[in-house]
Amino acid sequence: MSALLGFGRPLTIGQAAAIEWPDQHFVLGTLQPGDVGLLSGADGSGKSWVALAAGFSVARGKSFFGGVFEVPPGPGGKVLYIAVEDRYEDHGRRLQALARHVQTHESVYVTDDDDGLTVLALEGRRLPLVRSTARGAAQPYVATDVGQAWAEAIRDYRLVILDPLRACHDLEESDGAGMDYLVRWLVTVAMTNQQVIMLIHHASQGAILDRRDDHHAGRGATDLPAGCRGVWTLRAPTPTEIDSENERRDWRVLINGKASHAPEAQKRFLRRGVGGVFHRAEPPMHEANGKANSSHQTGGANSYITARAKRGTGGASLVAALQAVGGSND
Repeated sequence: MSALLGFGRPLTIGQAAAIEWPDQHFVLGTLQPGDVGLLSGADGSGKSWVALAAGFSVARGKSFFGGVFEVPPGPGGKVLYIAVEDRYEDHGRRLQALARHVQTHESVYVTDDDDGLTVLALEGRRLPLVRSTARGAAQPYVATDVGQAWAEAIRDYRLVILDPLRACHDLEESDGAGMDYLVRWLVTVAMTNQQVIMLIHHASQGAILDRRDDHHAGRGATDLPAGCRGVWTLRAPTPTEIDSENERRDWRVLINGKASHAPEAQKRFLRRGVGGVFHRAEPPMHEANGKANSSHQTGGANSYITARAKRGTGGASLVAALQAVGGSND
């Protein structure tokens, strides 16, 4: 045993039984500080909108947009959304739509000095956090200089969102060992910083066509979701869920397929509103039986969730840190 002590912290069942363990502290859904989560869905399904809803809720310490995600009540903490795709102005319009939605529907006003949720718009520039090495090397995968600087720069954020994941590494998605390295490295970063890292990922073609919503619906090797403690899938509703094709266009279904620390949340129906904002709502009546699909709905945030706030810094500090190491796309 003594030879293994440098690799971890031993705990006997007798010790565990005698300790008064603290309650779990959740940040988003059933994700605790130190966890990595995954949200997958088809292109154009609204993943970014759903991820922004998560970020706004964590920043405010409360579930918003009808309860898209369960977020513990409390003071909240800083959130950084790293967006590789789209323009700075596109993200500005989205954030403005979020602010107007909560003002109209939840009587919450966003002031011009509110920096709880920051979007770092890379405008197409990749953020290579890890890469593969030369064939036959002792370490086949390593964190890049950019990745090491990034891990340090994000240390004070409670939630960090990477969108999309594919633009944040130089590995093959089908490489199980590589995806395992990536997610384990991200877990190490999250554990060190005591934060949650949320990955936005594309669904596989088969999952899209079959409307799969299990936690392996994401593209590439299954090692990635295996290393995540919470996995969500965003998909279009089926005809049995919403029978009108015209209605279905403005609806999505959010499935919590994996939750390692507590029971999974039940299915949530999300409706697209003004400005493109998705919010949780009851689906329309099903014409075939005249009954609302309310059986798919759940209540508010579960009572087991508690929170602890964490302070952060502005996105500018991350930009400076990445520029210090070159911040290139190589």
